[in-house]
Formats: sequence, structure tokens, C-alpha cells
Amino acid sequence: MAQGRVALPNIPNYRMFEVRYLGPTYSSGSRVKITDLRFEESKTIPYGYEYNSSYEVAQAYLKGLGIKLSGMAEGPNGYFMWTNNFQTSIKQKK
Repeated sequence: MAQGRVALPNIPNYRMFEVRYLGPTYSSGSRVKITDLRFEESKTIPYGYEYNSSYEVAQAYLKGLGIKLSGMAEGPNGYFMWTNNFQTSIKQKK
């Protein structure tokens, strides 16, 4: 186990994503940024207006990659979502 980490019995380990809405600019439309907090990588995708929120856009994108989400929480600047899938990169092509 990594130094400074404490193992808690019966509490599963998850991979966390942060999801933020990025408003439009002069050169691009609205987007959604998904940050993989475990592997320190991010992916910015276009906002799909068929969805009602940035959470739904991110959920559809991750599902398309085969990443099944286990839960979500709302934060002050967006959403947090988690999964037990540690294999699939969010940067891979669908």
C-alpha cells in the first residue's frame, strides 16, 4: 500500500471523474470536460444538446467507452462520478 494511505475494511476502491461544463467561446461551442482524477488525464467533448446536463453528456460518453458508472455526486463546480473500471482510458477512441 502507498505510504500515507490507510486501508479501510469493507470499503471498495473507486476511480473518480470530475465533470465540468465549459461555456461557449468565440471559436467553439459549449463543451464538457471529464477529468480522470486517478490517472491525471482529461478529455473535453462537445456538449450534446439532446441531453439535459453536463452529467448526462459525460455519462453517455463514458458508457460509449464501456465504462459503467457506480455513482455520482454534485459538487460546487460540477459533478463527481465513480466507477470500478480501472482499465479503460477516457482518451481512447469510441
